[in-house]
Amino acid sequence: MNGIAKAGWWGIVLIIVSLILGIIVMMGSPAGGYLAGFDDPIFKALALTRAHSSGWSINVAQALSWLGSASVRSAYIFAAILVLAMRRHWRDVVLYVVVIAVTVFTDTALKEVFGRVRPGLVPWLDNPSNLSYPSGHSANSMVVLLLAALLVADRRLTVAAIALATAIGVSRVSLGVHWPSDVVGGWMFGGGAALIGASLSRRIDRASRTSLSA
Repeated sequence: MNGIAKAGWWGIVLIIVSLILGIIVMMGSPAGGYLAGFDDPIFKALALTRAHSSGWSINVAQALSWLGSASVRSAYIFAAILVLAMRRHWRDVVLYVVVIAVTVFTDTALKEVFGRVRPGLVPWLDNPSNLSYPSGHSANSMVVLLLAALLVADRRLTVAAIALATAIGVSRVSLGVHWPSDVVGGWMFGGGAALIGASLSRRIDRASRTSLSA
């Protein structure tokens, strides 16, 4: 099995695991449920409060969360499209937009399906407007950043994309608005979508080259 196929299959596996995790969440109680043994200690270790945490740590968490917001993601998307267009990778531009749109829509729909409420253990340091699993910041940042890096085919950019998406996800727990498993599920869902998108890009490119040489 070549690298292209492996990336696609790993993407499918990640998405399946994120859905299984969502089913486990849905079957448990709203406040942790079956994942309490995983969520509670990590949440308590990472969650910040104005009463007990330093101002700079809260500011850093809020800044990282802002880097994963919809408005900032739009800037990432515009930059990625610009780079791909400058390279005349028009099919990748279309694929990039479609994969992101499907991921964002599906993530929002899954929140309603799984119906997990936000943590209530500490006062929130952000103002979320929907349900908890999977984390939209984590899923959407991962697919936007990682898929762009994979389509550009830059290893350093790929490492930076994963690092930033990881930091954004952790910040959501630090702000008290997500359980750790919400973030893990979001990372897997967005990462899986990015791997599938990259795999499709390589397959389309290879098929195009084959047809031209035939």
